[in-house]
This record gives sequence, structure tokens and C-alpha cells, in this order.
Amino acid sequence: MNKENIDLLELNKEILASPVSSGVHALIRLLELEKPDLNFLCPLAKAIYLVETNRAKKVDPFIALDNCLAVDYTFSGYPGFDDHAEVSEEVTHFIETEFCGKKITLGFESSGNMTHFTSFWSEYLRVEWGTKWPLELLEQPAEFIEELFNKFKGGIKNATPEAFPTDNGEFLGSLSYTLRTVNGINIDGPEYAYCNGEDNWDGLSEEFSQRFPGTRSDCDGQMCWLHHIDAETALQLGISAEGDNAIGNNPDYPAWIGKTASKKELEATWISPDDLQESYSKGELFIQESIEACLLIGFGADWDPSLLSEEDEDDEDDDGEDEASDQSIFKPLTEPLIRIAIKRGSKELPNELSLLKPYLVEFNKMVLG
Repeated sequence: MNKENIDLLELNKEILASPVSSGVHALIRLLELEKPDLNFLCPLAKAIYLVETNRAKKVDPFIALDNCLAVDYTFSGYPGFDDHAEVSEEVTHFIETEFCGKKITLGFESSGNMTHFTSFWSEYLRVEWGTKWPLELLEQPAEFIEELFNKFKGGIKNATPEAFPTDNGEFLGSLSYTLRTVNGINIDGPEYAYCNGEDNWDGLSEEFSQRFPGTRSDCDGQMCWLHHIDAETALQLGISAEGDNAIGNNPDYPAWIGKTASKKELEATWISPDDLQESYSKGELFIQESIEACLLIGFGADWDPSLLSEEDEDDEDDDGEDEASDQSIFKPLTEPLIRIAIKRGSKELPNELSLLKPYLVEFNKMVLG
């Protein structure tokens, strides 16, 4: 048989789109005579064909289910579609310090934005392989879809902040840090922002002297958290003094500060951009929930070497891996045959998934034993 006239990709797609009829597909039966190992079929199509021809015992359910992948590109950029991948982070973080013998916790709410030089950022890709899908819930579509999206979040619950300020390298990093609380008490604190090589302090006190960028001891400027504490809050914190025990009005610090505060203690109340970034990198990352995903069905590791001619292989080598990786998360031989869009909150399975449901359920039972 002349395989050059046979579109194997379309043949595989046909099996996945109409799995019930695969067992009586004349072309597959003819090809099987030449290739009894069925390696012209992707792993999932092969498993379906074996089931439909009463050879379910020959199915490897792990390989079949790992031929399915749920992917959320929302937070990583879309390979081959976006000019540059945009990644955003929301982070809560703290700086622990002391003042006048009292422990002080400064609470910050900050955000980071990274622009990657490619269209795709693999570190922020959210995926779940078919062997991890809640296939036992496929008969309850709403529950299956909800649990699948929960798995996206569960897989990244231990993620840590990655952003840092930079205007060169593999990405551009822009950040902003805002002081929100002191020992849990809400305050109207200042914000430090860095973007495209420029930084800016906003909301610094106009009542006291400041260490603006390029002045005093820090080239990027500093902020003093004491400037944003009024007398009432200082009393709550237990760090205020009154009458002759206080320093009184002066250009550098609030009048309620006690005279016993040493120069070293006062110096330690100034926070630099480096202090903010160190705290940010150890902070708690707010995980945004996935609401849209794509089910990629039917691919595998070089499942049909004949799909690429020698000329194509030479072109692939010349192009290099970096260019290819910017277009897809898959190598050329492993592109999925079917892409199924799925949304959180849906009550029904997409039609393409409904057709595959009996087989996925059966393969999952095999895995569970």
C-alpha cells in the first residue's frame, strides 16, 4: 500500500472524532496488516481501536491517558500568538523589625509584571495530564469540570513569587510595593514602583525630610515607616513617648518618638528597594483561579516518524529548538490532534469529550485496577 497518499493525521483525527466506528474502519485494518504494532496511530487512537476490536487486554491505560493534557495558557502567554508573554503577580509580604523594644511587622501588598521576550512563558503554564484527571466524575459533567479546574490551582499552591525589577535579560520586570499595615493596623503607606529602568516613590510624607533617589545613603531612595504612624497608632503599638520624654517637633521624625530611641534604631526604620524586593521574593503569592482551559487530545512521543520527511527533519535542525519552542509547548511530532475548549462553571461536556468519555472512563478503571 502506498502510504504517501494516506493522511495519517486525518486518519487519527477520524478515530478520535468517531471512535465507535474505528473497529470497522477498512483503511486501519489494511494498514494493520503492514504494521501490526499499530504505531501509525497515536496512543489514544490505538487504545480506542484495540477496545473496538475486542483487544482491550492489550491496552496500556497509562500511555493512553497520558495522551490527554489539560492546559491553561492564561497566565503563561499563548505560544505562537502573543508577541510577548505578560505575566502578573499579586503578593502579600512582610518585613519583621523592632523599635523601642517592640516587635514590628510591616505588611505590604505588591505586584509584579514581567514581559518575556518570547510569546510564551513555560514556568507559568498550568497543566494536568490525563492520568490525573478526575475521570471517575465524567458521568457528572459539572463536578468533573469543577474538579479539573481545582487541580490547576492545587498544582501551583506552593508557587513562589518570581518577579524582580530588571530592564535587561530574558524579561522586563516592573514592580510596585505598597505599605498597608503595621502590626495588623491599617495605614496609608507609601508606594515604591520600578518600571523600564525608572523608579518612583509615591505617597512619602511631606512633613519630614526624605531620602529621595540619588540622595543620602541609598541611590534608589528610602522610606521611613515611622513617618506614616500618627500618635494614636504609635500609642497602640506601644512605641510612643509623651511630654519631656518625646523628641518633639523636628524635621526628620514624628514628635511622639521617645528620646531614648538611638540613632541606630532610627536608621533601621528606613526601608530600601532592596529590602522590599527581598521581602517580596519570600512573600505569599495570590493564586488566580483558572476559568478557561484547553483539552489537548491525541499526541505522543514521536508516535509516527513517517510524518516528517528527511527534508523536514533537516529544516527542523536548521531552525533550532528555541524558535520552535516559542510556537508551541510540543515538538512537531507531538502536536495534539484535537483541541477542546472548556470553561469553568460549564454544566455539559463538550461534544468531542462526550464521544471519548466511555473510553476514558474504561482506561481509568484499568489504571485503578
